[in-house]
Amino acid sequence: MKVQKKLKRKIEPVHFLKAVNRCKGEVVLTTLEGDCLNLKSTLSRYIFAVNVEQKEFPKSEVCFEEGDYDFIREYLI
Repeated sequence: MKVQKKLKRKIEPVHFLKAVNRCKGEVVLTTLEGDCLNLKSTLSRYIFAVNVEQKEFPKSEVCFEEGDYDFIREYLI
């Protein structure tokens, strides 16, 4: 079952992406504009990291498998 939660505004992108690596299912970030980034993709991870550093993901949501919650819960609201 998929779960969707908001991402905290201030996160350490490297640590978050390491947590995403441990997830078994896909982890998809959706911006307010409706853009979707599959954070298992190298290109999407790069785009995410650059934009987080520039604070351009103010209110994003993350969709993930319910079983992966423990890996990324510290980054969610």
